[in-house]
Amino acid sequence: SARRVEIESGHVLDEERLERRWFGEGLSVVGDVCYQLLWREGLCLIRCADTLALRRTAALPRGMLEGWGLTTDGAGLLYASDGSSTLHVLDAQTLEVTRRIPVSVGGRPLRNINDLQFVRGEIWANVWREDKLACIDPTSGDVRAFVDLSPLLTDEERSKLGMEECLNGLAYDEERDELFVTGKCWPKLFRLRVHR
Repeated sequence: SARRVEIESGHVLDEERLERRWFGEGLSVVGDVCYQLLWREGLCLIRCADTLALRRTAALPRGMLEGWGLTTDGAGLLYASDGSSTLHVLDAQTLEVTRRIPVSVGGRPLRNINDLQFVRGEIWANVWREDKLACIDPTSGDVRAFVDLSPLLTDEERSKLGMEECLNGLAYDEERDELFVTGKCWPKLFRLRVHR
């Protein structure tokens, strides 16, 4: 489902269920529109940001392998990941690719880029099946730093999770300069302040 949740209590304020055949992934809001990627279905769901009601579906742009992560720069562009080492910059009005950004660390491609979030002018991305965030320059694609999140879960909490239940959820509160982090089936949502 796509949900709006009261952060303090976890109470669900609004919820729109996905069709059973769909697997929801990255979600971002631009103006009054909420965009949600589907994993392997080749679709982006266009929703009303206020109610989360589905307005229409749109095909993912050619060249995007799958729908993984999605964020916005606040200026009308969406940045999407598809599990590869490339970020796809999309015009929010047309969903057309305006450019592609190869992401690398010391000249080597960074693969498995997953969920995305704009943080202080950088794109922060979790790397699938790794407990770290990559801080990516949105112009060059160079990884400027990594943020180690391995201490978030205890060994006992981690032992109850499967291989697929990894770090996979980022949100940023710019006003408070706080990052919210979780993972698939994780028992907690973490509120963090990251200084670098």
